[in-house]
Amino acid sequence: MIRWKKTPDGEIATHWTNHGGWLWALAVILLAVGVLDGWVFPSRYQYWVKPGLQQLQQVASQIQAAHSLWVTMGSIFVHNAVVMCLVLLFLGMVTAGIYPAVALWTNGVVMGYVVTDFQTIHHLVGWKVFVFGMMPHGIFELTALLWSAVLGMRLGFVTARSLFSSLRRELSRVPIRGREIWRDWRQEFIRVARQLPAVVGLLLIAAIVESTLTPLLMHWALGI
Repeated sequence: MIRWKKTPDGEIATHWTNHGGWLWALAVILLAVGVLDGWVFPSRYQYWVKPGLQQLQQVASQIQAAHSLWVTMGSIFVHNAVVMCLVLLFLGMVTAGIYPAVALWTNGVVMGYVVTDFQTIHHLVGWKVFVFGMMPHGIFELTALLWSAVLGMRLGFVTARSLFSSLRRELSRVPIRGREIWRDWRQEFIRVARQLPAVVGLLLIAAIVESTLTPLLMHWALGI
């Protein structure tokens, strides 16, 4: 929910009244819809999901060839940190929050597609793939993904609003007060900087679990 409030100079500004709770709900819905879409209708996305998965499998094979737990853990962590912490936040800022929303849905589609792919090719039970192959590390990784996406959407919204306000004042020839126009953006940027270490921490835990516990659970529950 967003509450509108007038600033001392008459400018209309927005204030988050529930710390972006509605964005968290939107993020969860986008991810869940993507998972269901990729799980139930895999043929729709095969042409763009499968090539990406093949590239990831090649990278995974190269990492496994190193026979080093630290290399595996570090590679997973760096990849996730770059994608979630840098790409989502930066592109969220420059696309007014649109890219993180799309990224949530596409990540969900890939997850759903992978489950169906394991069912079809390896004849494994879908829910077991999801529970034992994805959720052990996914609890931390998906939380970090949702968190990064919400931060990216918020930052993008505030950036777009600040740019629009600045442009409107330029066109209306009203004296520009830069500090007031970009105040909310700076506050949001500081908020992101403060929360980012927690996101990175979740990604580190996810990398440790994915490189140690997840393979053991998949071998025990799925035999692979």
